[in-house]
Amino acid sequence: FTKVDVILNGGSLSVAYSTTGAYNPETDSMGVMSVGRLEINGDTRIVFDAADNRDLGLGYESDVIEADEVGGSGLVTLVIELDATTFSVGDELSGDEAEFNIFRIANSNNYDWAQALIKVMYKGEDISDSFEKLVRFSGDSSGGVYVTLDGVVVPEPAAVASVLGVFALAFVAWRKRK
Repeated sequence: FTKVDVILNGGSLSVAYSTTGAYNPETDSMGVMSVGRLEINGDTRIVFDAADNRDLGLGYESDVIEADEVGGSGLVTLVIELDATTFSVGDELSGDEAEFNIFRIANSNNYDWAQALIKVMYKGEDISDSFEKLVRFSGDSSGGVYVTLDGVVVPEPAAVASVLGVFALAFVAWRKRK
């Protein structure tokens, strides 16, 4: 089959699961996008779903883009969307096992991955501040680009505040009854 070249001049690109609907790690695989040349120009977001399939012996998995070449000088934000069916609040991600292989580059890499930004999402909320994040290009024959996360899946502070508010109201109601 013929691979297409993809030129990103801004906007957002998402890698989709291999099947439609909710992700089921027992029957589905993560999404894979195969392209010829990927050119990153402008301010662009690329979204990768990530799953915790350690219970199935698969470790952490993520969508991946397989490209013959990657180049460009635009700013890319790599969005790691933690799958809510496999991750839970309080899950800790750390060390080498929390490394997601998001690109496999077959021939040449001319993109400076040190300038890439990383954003972590969970249930539609930005939880990036809960993690130390690192992106690296392996530089070896695998041509891998990896995102490593170190932190804990926690809800956004506003969600925590609303839960605490409910407890405070319940406490006030309880005190009034006394």
